[in-house]
Amino acid sequence: MKIKFVGILGLFVLSSCGQSKKETASASDCDSTLTYDSSIKTIVNTNCVGCHGAGSSNGNFSTLALLQADKADVYSEVASGSMPKGNSAFKDSADGRSLKAWLSCSTLK
Repeated sequence: MKIKFVGILGLFVLSSCGQSKKETASASDCDSTLTYDSSIKTIVNTNCVGCHGAGSSNGNFSTLALLQADKADVYSEVASGSMPKGNSAFKDSADGRSLKAWLSCSTLK
């Protein structure tokens, strides 16, 4: 009985490995002074659209509407340091903080 319990517990622990917690935006982090046209568009064009532009099968963030449709996933990827690829420091940069603060707003403008 004890061996079965340990075996089941081991399987549970192993199955939970590799599952990462998605980072989510908090409304309290919102910076409503940021707008897509004033600063976010440049940040996204510089850091995202090279891989996530028109015709991309990995998401298209080339317009406000398209970016807004994936805002939770974009926030999670940036906040975790997964995106932009090869630039894990982006999340803590001024542009990364601005993008996260803008994505935290309930309405993106």
